[in-house]
Amino acid sequence: MAEVTVSQFAEVLKVPVDRLLVQLDQAGIKVSGPTDRISDDAKLELLTHLRRSHGSEDDGDAAPRKITLKRKTQSELKLASAQGRARTVNVEVRRKRTYIKRDVLEEQARQQQDELDQKRRARRRKRKPGALPNNVFVRTRSAVSASVTNSNAV
Repeated sequence: MAEVTVSQFAEVLKVPVDRLLVQLDQAGIKVSGPTDRISDDAKLELLTHLRRSHGSEDDGDAAPRKITLKRKTQSELKLASAQGRARTVNVEVRRKRTYIKRDVLEEQARQQQDELDQKRRARRRKRKPGALPNNVFVRTRSAVSASVTNSNAV
C-alpha cells in the first residue's frame, strides 16, 4: 500500500472523503481532489498532525492530560402524601469528576511559584539599600542591656 488515492484511503480509514480532504489540508498536504495519490510519507505526516492536534505530543504518550467522567444514576423514591396515597418520584443524580495528570498540576504549581519568586525579587530590588523589610525588627544593644538590668532589679 505504497501509494493510494484519497478515496481509497478514506475507505480504509472509514472516514468520509470530504473530512479526509479537510484534515489533509490542515496538515499542510496539498491534494486537489479524491483522485489524487497519497504517499506513505504524507500518511505519516497526517498522522503526526492529528496526534498533535488531539493533545498527544509524543508518539509514546497516548493518554490524555485530563479525563472527565460523567456518571448518572436513576432511582425512585416513594413519598407519602397528605391523602395517604404513596407517590413515586423519579430521582436522577448526575456526577461530574475531572482527573488531571499530576505532571500537569506539578508544572502549573512550579510556574506559579516561579512567578511569586520573581515578584518577591522585584520588591526586594525596589527597596532602599540597607532598609529592612516591614516584618523585621532590630533590637539595639542598649535596649538589650536595659532589659537585662531591669530584670535583674526585680
